[in-house]
Amino acid sequence: MNINELESYSPFNFDYNVRDQLARHIHTRSVDAFERGDADRDAIQTLEQLRARQQAVREHFIADIGGLPDDAPLNAQITGRVEHHDMVIEKCIFQSRPGHYVTANIYLPTGLTQPTAAVLFVSGHDRDAKAFNEYQIVCQTLARNGLIVLAQDPVGQGERLDYYDSDTPDAKQRWGTSEHDYAGAQCLPLGHGLARYFLHDAIRGIDYLTTRPEVDASRIGVTGNSGGGTQTSMLMIAEPRIATAAPATFIMNRQSYMWSGQAQDAEQIWHGFSGHGHDHEDILLSMAHRHVRVLAVTWDFFPIEGTRRTVERCQRLFQLAGGKLDLVEDMSTHSYTPALADAATEFFCQHLLGTQPTFTADLASPLPQNKLWATKSGQVRLDFNDARGVHDACLEALGTLGKIGTLDALGTSDTSKASSKHPNAKQTSTNSQVKTETESNQWLRNAIYHNRTEAPFNPRFVSSGIVDNLHYKTLWWWAQPDIINHAMLFAPQNNTDTSNTTQQNNSLNATQNIRPTTIALWDDGSNQLQRHWDWIHSEVSQNRNVVVLNITGHGSLTPHNLSERPTYEFYGALHKFACDLDFLGDSLAAMRTYDVIRCIDLLEHWPEFTTDDLRAYGRGISSIYLRLAAKVDARLNTIDVAGGITNYRDIVTNRNYDPRQIHTQIIWGALQHFDLD
Repeated sequence: MNINELESYSPFNFDYNVRDQLARHIHTRSVDAFERGDADRDAIQTLEQLRARQQAVREHFIADIGGLPDDAPLNAQITGRVEHHDMVIEKCIFQSRPGHYVTANIYLPTGLTQPTAAVLFVSGHDRDAKAFNEYQIVCQTLARNGLIVLAQDPVGQGERLDYYDSDTPDAKQRWGTSEHDYAGAQCLPLGHGLARYFLHDAIRGIDYLTTRPEVDASRIGVTGNSGGGTQTSMLMIAEPRIATAAPATFIMNRQSYMWSGQAQDAEQIWHGFSGHGHDHEDILLSMAHRHVRVLAVTWDFFPIEGTRRTVERCQRLFQLAGGKLDLVEDMSTHSYTPALADAATEFFCQHLLGTQPTFTADLASPLPQNKLWATKSGQVRLDFNDARGVHDACLEALGTLGKIGTLDALGTSDTSKASSKHPNAKQTSTNSQVKTETESNQWLRNAIYHNRTEAPFNPRFVSSGIVDNLHYKTLWWWAQPDIINHAMLFAPQNNTDTSNTTQQNNSLNATQNIRPTTIALWDDGSNQLQRHWDWIHSEVSQNRNVVVLNITGHGSLTPHNLSERPTYEFYGALHKFACDLDFLGDSLAAMRTYDVIRCIDLLEHWPEFTTDDLRAYGRGISSIYLRLAAKVDARLNTIDVAGGITNYRDIVTNRNYDPRQIHTQIIWGALQHFDLD
């Protein structure tokens, strides 16, 4: 076998389906969480139990997104007015936080004589956000029937492109989901979700409505579709002032969406939400004492079967609490259709105004987008020198953490140069007394081992031979009961007959052939041997074994594509799996670091290896898992790494960081406890 053949060789072609194992692992854990949540909700029989569930969901959710930012004066200003048919549209700007300018339009029906009901319209994923033609039609339909409407731009859309700079003709990050994910990743090391900023902006929209003399603060509803349905859902959980809600084209259940193979936008991923046993049923049940209309389309990428199941299962508890829940469907693809706009208008008129709507033959007529701009230029970044965005908020949050203590390569603190990081870890301290682990090191260890199940290795040597004067062997083992890891082993060629594989294996297992080992981990693992072949030769020439490691979802274990998106790219399979683990309160980075530690365990217990002078060599993005493992496992004597992120702080501080495979590298909340050296 030559090097090319060795790179493409997989020992699993006729045995285990390892390319689907990560999906199966995540699905199994997720289904367990979903079933636990169903059982807990089914067990609710009294109002007291329901209220306790509502309170727990609210507390968990706000904690899951990292809490809410502090409020500040809104400093609202009206920047213009447009008369349009039987309404006036005011262009307004308020600050959700100092320098965080929220651009909005407020639709005022003509002829108002006293405070009346209002609806907050939160925009979905369109470049023009509040000024999107489809959304204008919804807002105008509501306003024509006597409802005040506040439509506002979310982060990364409309007039609020966070990465838009005066020295560039357009934003440095594409609007919408791309910008959301880019900014959202900067939140994660801080233990924040992008959702905290979307939710806070929407809450401040409610605050602004309550300052308006035309608005009856006791009669405020909320609606929006897609990403606006997400924001509506978050308000339903977290904002008690909402009198009624109509979430559109978002409500489903996590299991039906998980099977679809799609990733979600950054503000839609709530760390640990599924792990707590929470699901979209809990979104609706948060308002079981009020009136909710779920709006859906039958051909949505948010599975309609999940929507129907969620609504049906919640009916019992709405009846218990005295609220009312219904579902209106339109036969359409993903959009806030005119039929749904009419259904929302009928719903809000009934429950906020006590009236029946009238729908005239002449449909609402959208205005040119620039006619609705609240800024002069169409971008707050161009109009306000002090304009701030999510990245700026992350820098503020980082500053509040103070100086983060880092650990040395052995994972020890300044006062403890050795400690029992692992049951089999070597003690190198000159003092026989084992030092206490630092709090940050223990936190990282807990993150790595959280929800892992150690399994017997049951290793298999699958093939063996000689390539380019090196002896190679292929080995795989069980890292967890449902997770296989794989490695290519390289050692000096023996003087035995190379045609006799059994004799080679026996020779390698002989005591005199035990050599120190270097674990090698680079991007795409054993599929990229040629690129690192000179280094392998050099290392083996020093009479060392080299273990080229393939960890979960990597190298020969790379999962299948789930869509047209490449596996390693934005919204590709690994992005989706990392986000699904995030929902469970876990991370792919922690899981892969556990794989590295299990490899060390195997080497320590395998006769032909020794962990004396155990080294690690990493290149590229994958090297981070060696660095994390070295912090909690003292058996790694030396690590030589290059490439990948420098540390978590740099992701936050660098406005233009490298986003490649970023979700595979971050452990949520790490910067609250430690940083990489």
